[in-house]
Amino acid sequence: MPTMNESIYETHTQLFTPQFYNNIKTLTEVRKMQKYGGHSRLTKSEFDKYLMILFTMMISGKERGSVQDNWSELVKDVNVLQWQCKKQKTLTMIYTKSKFVKQPCQMQEFVSSRGIPREQPEIVRYYNNNYKGVDYVDQLTKNIKFPGRCTRWTTRMFIYFMQVILVNGFSLMKLLHPEYKEIKITDYVESIIDQMKINLTKYEIKATPRKIEGCNQPVVSPIKGPVIEAYKHYHVYTKVSAQCVGCKQCNSRYVCSCKGYHLCPECYKTHISEQNDIRGYTHIYKK
Repeated sequence: MPTMNESIYETHTQLFTPQFYNNIKTLTEVRKMQKYGGHSRLTKSEFDKYLMILFTMMISGKERGSVQDNWSELVKDVNVLQWQCKKQKTLTMIYTKSKFVKQPCQMQEFVSSRGIPREQPEIVRYYNNNYKGVDYVDQLTKNIKFPGRCTRWTTRMFIYFMQVILVNGFSLMKLLHPEYKEIKITDYVESIIDQMKINLTKYEIKATPRKIEGCNQPVVSPIKGPVIEAYKHYHVYTKVSAQCVGCKQCNSRYVCSCKGYHLCPECYKTHISEQNDIRGYTHIYKK
């Protein structure tokens, strides 16, 4: 199996270059293998910068606030290209001609009820030869702009770029290395995580309970990791006296140190008067 650097290099050389966009055969093969639809068209310098940010976020054990500051400084506005649909009928094209072409429709009832044939604008298949500057693939994608303002944007872009690198690298590995066709994507991701030496341990929760009598000890999980303070509700247990063995009432004051029998004051007096021996019974005062 190729290493992390090799897979990332192949991902960049195949996905983020004009040769990949002009080669429709490899483009369609990769799109068939992709489970997460979407990719980002970046230059080599931008790709290296984002990749370095991702690796520093995953390897370093910094706090979330500092990571968010780094994201907001380095990644401010990003234009992401995302696939709209695999079917050619439902695509909305950016660059089209004014000429309309009739498309076949399977739902004949829908067409006959309205009396209007289904029409769509014709796709410009050779845009570079006629108009120059835009590839054919740009017509099959939509442009989404993510402003770097909130925390949700940072986490969303982080997951998005990691999906781009892993899924596209896995699909290209199958294309360029036929001997790895039987490998699953989970094994591929686990191998890259092992190469990056990422610690996937959960956070240790250090609870700070409310000021309740008898509940002053916080619960600490045995999982190793950074400590995060959190509040947790506790059940309040009220101390109830045990049931007496004689009269079956919950007002016992005496307990046997041998067998754990409980007695109320009246039964305790009768017990002493009958046996004239305490036999290990001790008096317990209820606070």
